[in-house]
Amino acid sequence: MRRRAFLVLLAVAATSCVRGAAPVEETTPSVAPSPSPSPSPYPDTMEGGAGALVATLTVPRLALDDFPMLMGTTTDILAVGVGVYVGAATPGSGNLATAGHRVTPVQGSWHGPFYDLDRLVDGDVAWVEFEGRTYQYAWRETVITTPDDVSVLADGVADLTMTACHPKGYLFQRIVAFWQLVGYAPTPTTELATPAPLTPVASPVPSGTVLP
Repeated sequence: MRRRAFLVLLAVAATSCVRGAAPVEETTPSVAPSPSPSPSPYPDTMEGGAGALVATLTVPRLALDDFPMLMGTTTDILAVGVGVYVGAATPGSGNLATAGHRVTPVQGSWHGPFYDLDRLVDGDVAWVEFEGRTYQYAWRETVITTPDDVSVLADGVADLTMTACHPKGYLFQRIVAFWQLVGYAPTPTTELATPAPLTPVASPVPSGTVLP
């Protein structure tokens, strides 16, 4: 069931890679991921109506700073933020699966949030702010796969997954970046507040895991 749901969602996300494509209505129901040990006190599945702001994403390599993460992966949603797949896990409880444009008019620029997804290197980090916590991730690897490969969205392959069309502006393939959770800390309440120390976590995905 979950595989069928993600196939539908991948198809929806794929149609949005074509410039000028008509919005596609998302009709797939939420699918709960498999339970797993979690440092998160929140529901195991990301919740929210279509287009709801559920978190923010910061990735220095991608020039993203508190970029909006919105529920769903339809064309209209990906035009204004990074989409979170329906059924994706909350940070720290499984694979937070996301989709984003590489070439599209997002926030006044034709460079989508995942434009440079192919330029990630060792040492790159990402932060997801969610429900009062900031989760830190380390980039592990980037692969090229087929648009219908839903295995990249499953729990256990990564703690954070970023998907986009490949090459830029085309639907032929999918580029996927896998990230490993490093730790989390309470999000500072003000810009001048001293950041809390990071609580390390043992990721369920071992470093160096070879993915299919």
